[in-house]
Amino acid sequence: MSDLFFQHFFGHDFPRTGKEVFIEHSVAVRRLVPAEHLLEHRATDGWEPLCKFLGKAVPQDKAYPNTNDVKSFRSRFQAMNKGIFIQVLTSLATKAVPIVAITSILCWMFWASI
Repeated sequence: MSDLFFQHFFGHDFPRTGKEVFIEHSVAVRRLVPAEHLLEHRATDGWEPLCKFLGKAVPQDKAYPNTNDVKSFRSRFQAMNKGIFIQVLTSLATKAVPIVAITSILCWMFWASI
């Protein structure tokens, strides 16, 4: 699925085309969405501009979530990879153990009959 996404949007060359595609997309959004319905917001802007745009009060008891920094991204990525690794090992174990057991039994039966 991600291969199709990257091929369609970036031609399998995100490092070369990623920034250009992002800029083109931003220009298209600005052209299509009326200014009064568009908020260009960065996570570093915090609650104030977002709440003002939405007509809501600024939360006083919650810090603005800013978890897409490099450290948080790497931590989530490592956790995701660890989960995938465990799934692969579990899958292999559930397939390999029966095969090894059956092979061992067959070998034992063969050598016992000699």
